[in-house]
Formats: sequence, structure tokens, C-alpha cells
Amino acid sequence: MEKNSDTMGISWPFVMTSFLLAGSLRGLETNFTSGCHWDHVYSLRCTSAGITNLQELQKSPSWPRAPRFLKTMKHINLSNNRISSFHLNIFYKFSSLETLNISNNYISMISINYEQEGKDVTLVSLKSLVIDRNRLTFVPKGLGKLTSLQTLQLSANSILRIQRDDFANCTQLQNLDLRDNRIHKIDPDAFRDLRNLQILRLSNNALVSITPLVFLYSHVLRADIDLSYNRWAYK
Repeated sequence: MEKNSDTMGISWPFVMTSFLLAGSLRGLETNFTSGCHWDHVYSLRCTSAGITNLQELQKSPSWPRAPRFLKTMKHINLSNNRISSFHLNIFYKFSSLETLNISNNYISMISINYEQEGKDVTLVSLKSLVIDRNRLTFVPKGLGKLTSLQTLQLSANSILRIQRDDFANCTQLQNLDLRDNRIHKIDPDAFRDLRNLQILRLSNNALVSITPLVFLYSHVLRADIDLSYNRWAYK
């Protein structure tokens, strides 16, 4: 028996309108290079896209440039690529950027400092910076200029030590992940400015001892700290 769409409670105009609308919504996501997807509003995802050079990616004709997109973009994911050096300056026009994921690359150097017309320019809205599984041997300089930064993930790199000013002025930082590095020394004043620290992960490093002065600051003592699986020397 032949079924009529009207008897099923579905009208052809409704079906056609829904079909066209669905096609229009799919068209909002731009695939401007293999593995890259941009939803034209909040998110740019370029995971496992074989990217080695960010400057070349920026030259793509479909790279977000319109002022309204630069103001609404909140999330950028560049994980699982082959990027070896990273300059945040190509993102400084994304004034609303909150999360940046550059994990699982070959990054050995990150440049945060950027000047425009003699003035420092920073990502004032950035809250989460994920740099896990790269090739860093030291903490990137200038993190304190990211004034809204709350989460910093640096696990599974090759960081050797934490120096006095590595986290200077990082007053909003709440979650600091330094697991699975080669850290053998921490300056006693390294965490002095982390007044909002809630989680500190230092497991699986090369710490043999740690000076009690590191925990002199009350805000550090209040944090959830993981120091497991180090090379502690017991006397």
C-alpha cells in the first residue's frame, strides 16, 4: 500500500525546508586545508593536519581574517601536528581566544612576547594553554603576560628545572601540570605569585629532594599537590 506523506503527518514543504537548512548548516564549517575545520564562529580545529609551519597556515585564503570572526573565536586546537617552533603573535588579533591546544607536536621553542607600535600585545582572554607532549627543555618565558591564564599544561616535555621567574605574575593560574618531565630542581620562590593555585602536578620527574622553602607560601600549601614517582633520596 502506497503511503502518502500527508497521512504520516509530514508535508513535502517541511521535508524540503529541513533538507536545505541542514545543507546550509553543514556549509558553515570550512575545511580550508586537510584536517582543518573552522565553524565560522567560535572554533578552529586543525588536528592531525600535517602542519609544520604556522606562517604558511596563516597565508591560507580561508584563514579567519574578518573582524567579526577575530572577535568571536574562542577555541583553537592545533594538536597532533609537526610544529617545531611556535609564536603566539599570529593569534593576537583573536581578542576573545580562551583555549589554545598545541599538544603533541615537536615544539622546542615558544615565543610569547610580541610588540606592536612599541607596546606589548597579549592574549588578554586566554584561560587555558595546553602544551603537553612536546620537546620543551624549559618553561616558556613571559607567561605572566597572559593575565587571564588559569590552566597551564606542560606535561610530557623535557623540562629540567623550574626557575625563579618562570611563573612570575601568573596570579590567576589555578591548574599547573608539570608531570612526566625531567625536573630535578625547583627554585624556592618559583610559585610565589601563584596565589590562586589549586592543583600542582609534579609526578614522574627527577626530583631527589625539595627545599621546604617551596612550601613557605600558604597558597602553595592549600593546593592539591602530587609529587609521586620521583627519585626521592631518603636518609
